[in-house]
Amino acid sequence: MSTTVSTNNEYRNLPVVQLQESPTNPRRRFDEHSLAELAESFRAQGILQPLLVRTIEDDKFEVVAGARRLRAARIAALETVPVRVVELSDAACVETQLVENIQREGVHPMEEAFILVPSALYEQYCTVFDRLLPDTVCCCRSMGNGNKV
Repeated sequence: MSTTVSTNNEYRNLPVVQLQESPTNPRRRFDEHSLAELAESFRAQGILQPLLVRTIEDDKFEVVAGARRLRAARIAALETVPVRVVELSDAACVETQLVENIQREGVHPMEEAFILVPSALYEQYCTVFDRLLPDTVCCCRSMGNGNKV
């Protein structure tokens, strides 16, 4: 897999309503308190780092990197957000998301692992993972591995 970002990219502000989260984003868990703090920061300072998006329709864009910022922007009731629009293949999009999330703290290892799984299986994984996570946390803590969950 090769992340090929086209030289055709542009920075601009887009309405939040034109943005949708990527179905292949491995990150599924977002701390509500942390999102509220980020939203407050956006109200005070604005968004300092643009979201990375790709076009999916004439007026619709998929957020490749920046789902947390998008969620916080919605909480802050921002009408527009700064974005960098790039052309990415599906494979390059997934690879970019993998790299983006591996560099972040607090991403569950299962979220990292399942970026490589086809999307149909990924949706099944998310359902099972969300249902089993509390049991996994209890099990890991009882074995002394609570910091890995």
